[in-house]
Amino acid sequence: MLVAAWAFIFITSFTLETASAKGPVVKMAKCPNVRGVSDDANRWYLGTWYEYKRLPSSFELGQQCSKQVFEEDGFGLKISIEGYRRINLFGKTCIIDKHVNNGNATATDVRKLSEFDADFKLDYEFTNVKPNYFIMDTNFDDWIVVFWCHEFSNFHMQFAWILTRSRGVPPKNLDEIERGLATAGIDVTFFHLPKPNPNPNSGPKRNFNPDPNPNSNSNPNPYPITNPNPHNNPNRNPHPHPNPDPNLNPTPTLNLILIHTLSQILMEP
Repeated sequence: MLVAAWAFIFITSFTLETASAKGPVVKMAKCPNVRGVSDDANRWYLGTWYEYKRLPSSFELGQQCSKQVFEEDGFGLKISIEGYRRINLFGKTCIIDKHVNNGNATATDVRKLSEFDADFKLDYEFTNVKPNYFIMDTNFDDWIVVFWCHEFSNFHMQFAWILTRSRGVPPKNLDEIERGLATAGIDVTFFHLPKPNPNPNSGPKRNFNPDPNPNSNSNPNPYPITNPNPHNNPNRNPHPHPNPDPNLNPTPTLNLILIHTLSQILMEP
């Protein structure tokens, strides 16, 4: 009974925010013939990039606010794909956890440091072509396109990202980029734009300075005691400090909702 109740809660009330997105891109063909950019000697692509658009994938399901970090590892790369997974629960958006996918990419030719054999330690195995991971397109400044392809039998699965140095800022030539990808055999119709909230712990900020003139230095104490007995002050704020953002630790709220719902189900005759 207990297991069935929990299953009912999660199956009927708990949906990933990307549930309406299309599934992973699978094609009945070999991987498209893609090459990496040529000007790669100075490793200009190292550092942090933010996902502007991506093809759907199981390892980023429900993931938002995503960024990718490239670190030099000899002639290869250490790759980190980081983001926050969210769910819709009873009409309320909750953060589940910070999710990180770590991978390694080895250069298949040290003279071509934009083409790699990448491995992200996923739960499934592929018969990989080598190279399979490409820094495919860029303006060598504020955007790059990364393409990753896996083959299995007579099919292949595509993963692609349009990454920018500034979060939420699209490349100026986005349409041109997507046309180039489509010409190369990448299905850009599956591209979607993750929700770009840059800080999942952010929320409305409240100003607790009672001074009506915020530029005034006449009141150095932001929380002055104007009434010797503050409990008799009808205008007293019973919570003088900001309420903690529920997104900072969503688990207690989530547990309370689930426990309450579970108790209602179990108490029904």
